[in-house]
Amino acid sequence: MLLHDVKDSMKYKYLLRIPTCPRHMYINIEDIHFSGKNMCGKFCSLLVAVRCVRSTKLIKTKIGREVFLKEIIVMDKTHPTLAVRIWDRELSERAAQWIPKKTILALSNVYLEWNNFKRSMTAVVSNKTIITEDPITEEANDLKIYTNSHSIGLFTKININIPNLSTITETMTCKRILVKSNEISSQFTAIVYAIVSKFNIDGLSPLVLTKW
Repeated sequence: MLLHDVKDSMKYKYLLRIPTCPRHMYINIEDIHFSGKNMCGKFCSLLVAVRCVRSTKLIKTKIGREVFLKEIIVMDKTHPTLAVRIWDRELSERAAQWIPKKTILALSNVYLEWNNFKRSMTAVVSNKTIITEDPITEEANDLKIYTNSHSIGLFTKININIPNLSTITETMTCKRILVKSNEISSQFTAIVYAIVSKFNIDGLSPLVLTKW
């Protein structure tokens, strides 16, 4: 293998965006979470969109060695969340350039493990993993369109005008709010005494479900 020193190398750059994994080898994030610990210790390939790129952490291991950890959150059409851990410093710097909702990744041979702290499955980039950024495939383009149209929060979905808080005096139960929201289409405000029973900050739904 020799270094290609001819100036026409740029015309081959598109090869970096051709996935090494055939399309039928990709598995869905939903299947990973559904299988749970049965997938531990296995390698898989994913076609995902970047949802979040977290800050790099410097972690000291039990033997005193310092290692870098970069965690990204990815999604596909079947599930909004899968954490992917990167322990390589150089790759962590590369991941810092990925743009949420825009960067699509074809991940070949990521390692799956159970995260006891999060009580969910996690993917880990290993020395076998090959990452293709923004692959040139129809499936990748469809995923990017899906991500842009579905990864939206409450404040980008509807226009909310919050009045002066001192003018909100009516107290309502959660049940009454649900009933009233079905009766009228206009905005209304109320005071609610409740506890949060579910708050999925990683999901796509703008709703917070409560008990009453």
